[in-house]
Amino acid sequence: MPTTGIINGSLLRLYVGDVAVAYSTSDTLDLTRAMREIAHKDNTSAWVEVAPGQKSATFSTELLFADVGDTSANIKFNTLFNSWDNGAAIVCTYTTDVLGDSIYTFSAFIESLSLNSSNQENVTASASLRINGEVTKVTNAVLAAPTSLLAVPLVSGQRIQLNWTAPSQVGFPAITNYNIQYRLTSGTVNNYQTFPGTFTSQQFTTSIGELTGATSYTFRVAAINSAGTSQFSNEAVATTNA
Repeated sequence: MPTTGIINGSLLRLYVGDVAVAYSTSDTLDLTRAMREIAHKDNTSAWVEVAPGQKSATFSTELLFADVGDTSANIKFNTLFNSWDNGAAIVCTYTTDVLGDSIYTFSAFIESLSLNSSNQENVTASASLRINGEVTKVTNAVLAAPTSLLAVPLVSGQRIQLNWTAPSQVGFPAITNYNIQYRLTSGTVNNYQTFPGTFTSQQFTTSIGELTGATSYTFRVAAINSAGTSQFSNEAVATTNA
């Protein structure tokens, strides 16, 4: 999976859920499809006719768990060990954080797992995974904007509740935060201010100290992940109570 041109970069990651458990140094995604022979009474030639059948896939990887100073290598390995030990499927994502690269996602069981922890060397491992079900492939794109932003004044205090729908194209990794902005509706169109803090849900209620009573405000919201920030949603207008 190139990150620049045809030469593979150094940004490959194996994610379990939304957690990057390791750097991938060498990987093979094998995709196969069974072929069914077709026979019928009118086939008098010596040629075999086939039709595509079921698809299957395996994934093998060489993993580097830690850079110098990273103390989480043991925890990361345990994520894979526990899956192998319990016979539990893990949801994996194989990608980079680079826009335009492919994102492969699949559920898999770990068939084999090995650990290399030589003295004074980086912790490495290798694993072979049998994919259970489909492999999905999308392109790592800029987050789409949130939609359906709605602003509703609350009865008590100078409060406005915001609700919106998460982006349909979520990119990768997952959304970590929302950037919520507001301005006076009567003011300059681009004179937005940003609410401080981290907002991870699709519902937000402003605090009293940040808004004035009986005043019309305009709001907008954008989604954020580690690859970047989306465009802003539609604007929503509401007037606080006195």
